[in-house]
Amino acid sequence: KNAEKYEEILGSSITFDDVIGMEYEKEQVIPHLKYIKDPERWDANELTPPTGILLTGPTRTGKTFFAKAICGELHKQNPEKTLRFFTINAHDIKAEGIDNIMRMAKFFAPCVLFIDEIDLLGLQRDKERVLLADFLQALSGITDKDPKKQVIVIGTTNKPE
Repeated sequence: KNAEKYEEILGSSITFDDVIGMEYEKEQVIPHLKYIKDPERWDANELTPPTGILLTGPTRTGKTFFAKAICGELHKQNPEKTLRFFTINAHDIKAEGIDNIMRMAKFFAPCVLFIDEIDLLGLQRDKERVLLADFLQALSGITDKDPKKQVIVIGTTNKPE
């Protein structure tokens, strides 16, 4: 029930055609797009699917727009699949708990879990590591061999360190 407040089902309204420049970044996302389109090929070669993307850059440079364009590209390549896009921020993770967020994402998979301003979680190694450990443990459990249960996590930050 809580998933409804985070969910946004994207069509092909925003795609890479709408993103000016960022050719290198588009190339880096291609493996994710290829995996969602043809997971059997990856599985046949026993390759680990790409499941995470971290977008960095100054404020107001289009990181969120680029994340939505990734979803638009996924939808464009797979129009028969419904792809859910969940937007979560640091406050939501602290309120709901990272385990609950990840369970929700796996339940609605395949989907994209977009964590906006991930740096606000305070996951640096020099602080208390409990949240960092919980976060990394939850992310490690998100990978699933079943292509219908894949969750791609996209994070954005202004502070890549």
